[in-house]
Formats: sequence, C-alpha cells, structure tokens
Amino acid sequence: MHGMRWIVLGTLCLCMLMVAMDANILHTVMPTLIRVMRPTTIEQLWIVNAYALTLAGLLITMGALSDRHGRRRLLLWGLAVFGVASLMAGWIHQPWQAIACRGLLGIGGAMIMPNILSLIRNTFTDPRERTIALSACGVAGCVGAAVGPVLGGALVQVFNWQAAFLINVVVVLVAIPLVVTTVQESSSPGNRRWDWTSVGLSFVGMTALVQAIKLMGKSGWLSVEALALFAMGISSLAWFVRRQLATDDPLLDVRLFGLRSFSVGIFVYAMVMFALSSTIYLASQWLQFVYLLSPVDTGFWLLPATASALLGALAVPYCLQHWNVRDVMLAGMVCIAMTLFVPGMNGSGSLLLFSVSLAFLGAGVSLCLSSATTVVIMAAPAERAGSAAAVQSTAYEIGNVLGIAVIGSGAAAMYSHAVRLPEGIADSLAGSIRISVGEGVAAVASLPQETGVPLKKAVNLAFDHAFSTSSFVLGCMMLGAAMLTFVLLRDRPATEAERLT
Repeated sequence: MHGMRWIVLGTLCLCMLMVAMDANILHTVMPTLIRVMRPTTIEQLWIVNAYALTLAGLLITMGALSDRHGRRRLLLWGLAVFGVASLMAGWIHQPWQAIACRGLLGIGGAMIMPNILSLIRNTFTDPRERTIALSACGVAGCVGAAVGPVLGGALVQVFNWQAAFLINVVVVLVAIPLVVTTVQESSSPGNRRWDWTSVGLSFVGMTALVQAIKLMGKSGWLSVEALALFAMGISSLAWFVRRQLATDDPLLDVRLFGLRSFSVGIFVYAMVMFALSSTIYLASQWLQFVYLLSPVDTGFWLLPATASALLGALAVPYCLQHWNVRDVMLAGMVCIAMTLFVPGMNGSGSLLLFSVSLAFLGAGVSLCLSSATTVVIMAAPAERAGSAAAVQSTAYEIGNVLGIAVIGSGAAAMYSHAVRLPEGIADSLAGSIRISVGEGVAAVASLPQETGVPLKKAVNLAFDHAFSTSSFVLGCMMLGAAMLTFVLLRDRPATEAERLT
C-alpha cells in the first residue's frame, strides 16, 4: 500500500481540482443558464452563492467529523454527494432545482476538502515527500480556480450548460474506486459527545460572514443587510470560539491560532487567494470585454499562470531544502506583488507582456501556497489534522470571496467613475454603460458604428484604468503582507520543512 502513495496523491489532487473548479465555474456558465431558465434576480443570487455558503458553513464541522469518524470514509461520502449533485444537473429545469443542486455540491465539497490535506499528512511520512505532495495539492487548487471559468465556457460553447457540471461525474467515477483501493483509513476518535450547538454556531457564523462579504461587494459596504449579517457572523463565531476554549475535546481547536507559524500560514494562504481570485476575475473580464476574446482564447492567455504554477510546485521541495520556509513564502509574495505592478503600469499595452507577467504570478502563487500549506499542516498535531485542514480550506474560501467582493466591487466603482461619455448621450444609455463593463459592451454593441465606436473606446479606457489601478493596489497589499510575514516569523522557525536536508 505504501508503494501506491503517489497514486493516492494523484487521486487527492484530482479531488481538489474538481472542488476548486466548481467554486468558479459559474462565471462563464451563468449567462447561458439565465437565458435558459429565466431566474429572478434573487434566484440568480442564490444559484451563485449556494455553493460557497454551504461549503464555508460546513468546513469546520466536516473537518471535526473526519478526525473522529474516519477521513477516508468522509472523503468517500463527499465524492458520492458531489457526484449525485452533479448528475442532478442533467434534470434541472427550474431555478429552485439549480439552487438545491449547488447547495448539495457545497455539502460534498465541505466533506472533501479538509480530508485531502489530512490524508496527505498520514500517507506521506517522509518530510521531503510530504512537502512535494502538499505542494502538488496546493497547485491543484490554484489550477482549478483558474481553469474553472475557462472550462465552463468551453463546455457551454460546445455542448450546453449542464455539461459544465456533468464533467464532475466522470471525475467521481474515477476517484471513488481509487480511494477505496489505495487510501488507508485514519482517525482520532474523541471522548466527548458531539457538540451540536457548536455545529450550529460555526455554520451560522461562517455562512453569515461569507454572505455579508458578498453583499458588501454588490450593494456597498454600508448596506444595512450586509452589516446585519456581518454582525451576526462575528457574534456567532465569537460564541463558537468561547465554547471551544471551554472544552477539552473541541470541534475546532482554536488554540492552534496560538501557534504563530500556524496563524501566519493561514494569513498568507488567505492573502494569496485574495490576490489570485481577484486578478483572474478582473483579467478574464479585461480580456473578454476590452480585447473581445472568447472564453477559450481568454483561457489561452491565462494559461502561463497555470503552467508556471505546476512548474513551481516541482521547485518547492528543492527550495525548502536550501532555504527556510519563511524565505520561500516571502519570495513568493514579493514575486506576486511585482507581477501585479505590471498591469498597473502596462495598462492596455502588450498582451504578451501581460501573459509573461502571469507566468511569474503562477510561480509566486505556487511558492506561497505550497509553503503555507506545509506550515499549517505540520504546525498542527496529527490528531487535529482534519481541523487544521478545515481552517486552511476556510481561508481558501474567505480569500476567494473577499478578493472578488473587495477588488471586484472597487474596480466596478472605478469603472463607473472613469467612463467619459460624449455630450448628448441619452440618460438611459449612459446609465446602462455605467452599470458595469459587461453592460457597457452589450449596450454599445447594438449602436450604429459612428456612435458605437467612440463609446466603445470610452468603455475600454475606463475599464482599463480600473484594472490597472486595482492591480497596483493589489501589488501594494501583497508587499505589505510580505513585510508583516517577515516581522512575525523573523526569529521563529515555522515547520520541519526548514530542517529538510
């Protein structure tokens, strides 16, 4: 069984890739789904958010369940739920069915994600091999996040929107037999009764917090509903933390955050996902709306980020043998920051230069996520591997949501402010153009050439300004995060990875 550990790694990376793709695949599937099913605005919101809310709300609970009752067992249940939910897509005809399907996918994803990293820790006992395995898993998550929208667009273009979900069924049918035959069971049974109050508090707290962030990105940071949900989320999580500190067998060992290396690893992971998700989100719009590229062509120009991330994963074990993990994380964060300054200064210049900068972005992301994963998983005790992995998965989700909400809404506001329309444009047309770059491109496309060309140029210039400014701000944020990481880990070893020789 030990000799099949690399097959185990391939299986677990495949699971991570599938879950990460589904988090972002609706970016390109949603327009077709809206045309087919005609959901209301509220229904559209729930179709998009159901996956993220159930995933974020259940990660902590599923991590604790896997520690107590078996990590492989819960992974298999998660794959089964994910496969059934994906298969349901073929019979969806009503918006409520799409919402239920996405919610079920979130439940399956919450069962899968914490167990991938904890099973890697138990499968790979050699520190160097474990570092390689954790690096590969981190890259699989990055690749899934980047490929999801492009793959969704390609499948919709060739087949239909259901195909974007049915592809998961194929992955599940391959993964389940491999997990059954190659992965060994592991668990750390608890001594106390299951704490249902903590389960409810973690679910309410995380779902309210994620939904508040999403609403703040769409409705403004002073939205009454968003602030109310934010207060509910924070208060529920504070109560949850208090309960965990008062028990000897907590659902989530929040004392892990007392380990500086663990907390810094989580912070770095969330920051990198914040930068990656917002960059890919804005770059996809920039390429499709400013350069009028198809989803497939957009994927081609984004491909260097994926390719370099894969190559970077292979370099991480070598890097950790020759430098300590703090320096590897810092190098990755500085690389990401410098990369983000390129579109900030380049604007609508060379696509080739932009694509080359994405190659450095992918390498930096790979260095950061791989080393941060190693820090988080190895800082936690083995019996809490599932809980540690759940916290990291939560950081992944929070960083992903925050990046799109904060930077995406900021870019939208900058675009609306930067649009310079000629005199005499009808108020209704001007209002449509200022809503978003997508609405602007759609509104201009139907106009005669003599009117549409100058308006299209105004839309392009405005969004180009928003994209470059957002990238520059992101670069500054990553530099600040790198300096903070250096200060916090300046005199403290992070993990056994630093001692690899």
